[in-house]
Formats: sequence, C-alpha cells, structure tokens
Amino acid sequence: MEDIDMVDIDALLTPKPLLAPLPMECDTLTDPAPAECCTPKRNPDKEDQESHTQNSTKVATNYLENAASFENHMFLVLDSCVYMNEIVSIMDIFRSEVPISKPQPILVVPYKVLQELELVKLKKHDLSPAITKVTKFLHSMLKVRDKRIKGQRPIDTHLELFEMSSPDDAILNCALQVKQVVGDKVVLVSEDRNLLTKALVADVKAYSWKEFCDRYDFDP
Repeated sequence: MEDIDMVDIDALLTPKPLLAPLPMECDTLTDPAPAECCTPKRNPDKEDQESHTQNSTKVATNYLENAASFENHMFLVLDSCVYMNEIVSIMDIFRSEVPISKPQPILVVPYKVLQELELVKLKKHDLSPAITKVTKFLHSMLKVRDKRIKGQRPIDTHLELFEMSSPDDAILNCALQVKQVVGDKVVLVSEDRNLLTKALVADVKAYSWKEFCDRYDFDP
C-alpha cells in the first residue's frame, strides 16, 4: 500500500478548474464556411508509415539486374564454411568462362556470411589465411561491379520471411529472398546437413559443394 504521508492531500481536495470549451472553427449547420474547414487534414508521417508497411515485404537488393547479363544463369548462395574450405575451387570456376550449355553461377553473398567471416578471423587465427583469400576474392569482384556477384544489402537482413533462430536461418532467409525475386533459379550450397535439410523443406535446391560440382559439371 502507498504510504499516506506521501500523498498530497491538498492536491486531492483542491477542485480542478473546468476546461474551457474548444473554439469551433466553423459551424457546419449555420455557417457557410469553406469546405476545407472541416475536411480532415493529411498526415504525411502517417502516410509514409503506411507506405513503408506496404513495402516491408519487398526485397531491396536488385538481383534481376545481374540476371539480365546472362542468357543461362543461376543464383548461388554459399555458406561461410564453403567459402573457407573451397575458396580455391570457387576461384577456379570464376576464372574461366562458363559455356552457354551451363548456367552461369551468380554468387549471392549473404550479409550474415560477411559478418561470420569477420568473426571467425578474429577468433580462429589459424583460419585467417583462408578468410583473407575469401575476402580479397569477394572484394575484387564487388569493386569492379562484376555481374557474376551480388551482395545482399544490409537492410534486407531485417526482412524475415520466416521466424529465424540461428545464423544458418539468416543464410536460408537470404536464399528465399532471392527466390522471391528470380524464381527457382536459386541453389544453396553448404556442408551443414541441417541447413541443407531446412533449405529442401523450404523448396530451395540444396547441395554440398561436391554434389553441386557433380550436378552442374564443375571441377571441384
């Protein structure tokens, strides 16, 4: 209970002044006032908020501009471990021209992968050389706006297409965002069987690196 000594008795007993009635801008029954007098005013802030809500499920990253550069293509989402373990093989694929009979891989780099590479490099120094090679490779392609690579915009990390509970979910969420934009030409590659299983449940093509190379006839 509240201590009675703390209560302002005088304030409770003092009658509050009555509020004066608000002046009316116009009397719609008697005054021939302009129509805008009683027309509800626009609220730009509210309209912007409603517009943002309507567009909150739209992917900000423009994946289609990369797809337009290739007649035959696929979007390739790799997890962090594949980059660290298979960077030499990945670089070999992108050093040579892919024949038209094969789909040209377009690397999609989830923002979560960049964060994980940075974190692992700080914590596991023995993996630092491999991660340095990965970051140099990604940077060199992104710097020249190579059409064979597209990084997920950070703002899209907030667009959750399902309830996420792990870092792997963020990578799958990125793959689903790409699928939402480009359709079924999305492949997720990981050595994590649980992530591959989640991807298959979400109707995304999913392979290990060796399975991917065998499926699309690339030399691992």
